[in-house]
Formats: sequence, structure tokens, C-alpha cells
Amino acid sequence: MWQTDESKTGIAVWNDQHGCWSLDARGGKADIRLLPGDLLTDPQPGGAAEWLRLAPVDQPVLPDLEEQFVRGKELHLYYPQGESDFGLRLALEPIRSTPENLVLQVTVDVQTSLLDSHPKLDIVASGGEVRSLAVDDLAGHGGSPPITVCDAAATVAVLLGPHDAPFTTNQSLAQEIRLRLFGDFLEKGVIRKARPWVIIDRGREIGDPQLRRIWRELSQSPLPLTP
Repeated sequence: MWQTDESKTGIAVWNDQHGCWSLDARGGKADIRLLPGDLLTDPQPGGAAEWLRLAPVDQPVLPDLEEQFVRGKELHLYYPQGESDFGLRLALEPIRSTPENLVLQVTVDVQTSLLDSHPKLDIVASGGEVRSLAVDDLAGHGGSPPITVCDAAATVAVLLGPHDAPFTTNQSLAQEIRLRLFGDFLEKGVIRKARPWVIIDRGREIGDPQLRRIWRELSQSPLPLTP
């Protein structure tokens, strides 16, 4: 289950009998980061090495987090637009976890009150060799690869389903995953949504065939109705 502390708004820990995974989601000057260890008890777990982060593009900071709550297995986070170009809602739901592996659904909603806006968010993981995997279902689709993998101290994979891969821009480098969500013109009052799945494999137990099976599970799962 997700654990939070009112005195540490924006810090949350997924903690069950299978493992412990931390999220620093305060926003503002800090990117949203997925980290090892327990941030509620140790502000620098594991030397503060990060698995993955969600970073703004074309603006220096993210909106500040205003509200967080837990509903079942979902952690909900709300970042009102304020002085930024867009507002942001996140819902994070572990699909499964073990001591070595986490499969996390990250539902991202953006909305703006501006008449001319092109919101962008980058999913970033770095520190190891980056490679991509194809799937027959999305052969020749354009956009970003359906599966992008960074093999570092842990293996980090970002999976994009059929609704997201064709509309995501691949900015990845040899040793950095950088997948750009959104980017097109967003009309005032319209909500745009993406739903990547993130896999953290600390034990290097998940091979390419299993990554493709998990991608198929994502592609066949229903889209969330709410953020």
C-alpha cells in the first residue's frame, strides 16, 4: 500500500511484503522522481540514486503539488497550473511488485487555461546502455518505441501502449531514456492523457520476452476513466 506523511507532502512510499519503493513528487523546482529505499524514514536512501524522473520541458519548473490522496492501490497527485503553462494530475498504481521488480502504471493528465500552449513532459532514466524493443502490433507506427530499456545498476523499462507510442517523441541518447509526452497544441479546457507503464528490475530477472508479455498486458488493459 502507499504510505504518506502529512508533514512530508509529496513524499510517498509503496511498501508491502514484496518491496519498498519511494516517490518524491513535490513538484516545483524538483522533478518527480522514483527512488530506492524509504524516503519517509531516510531523506537520502541509497545515496539518493534515482530510477526514473518526470521532468518539465520549455519551462524551468513543474507546478507545485497542492493535493495528494490514496484511493485503494492508487496514489493521486494534483498540481494546479498556477504560473506554469499547464496543470498536472498523476495517478500511480503498482500493477505488481516483488523485492526486485516493480511494474507501475503512471497515468498523466495535463490541462491548460492558456489559449496557445504545447505542454511537454519528459520521462527520463539514465546511467546505462539504452535499447528499444519492437512489437508486431506497432510495426511501422512512428513516434517512440513501444518498449525502451536502460540497463544500468537496475534495468529500467518504459512501456508505451498503442494509444501513447505513436504520439510520444523519442529524444533518447545512447545512455539516457528521454521520451517526450504530449507536445502538440492543447486547446484551453481540454484534458490530454498518457498512461506509460514503468518497470524497475533490480535483480535483472525480467528478459525481453517477458517485457513483451507485459507490454501486451498493457495494450489489452482498459484505459482509466479518471486521473
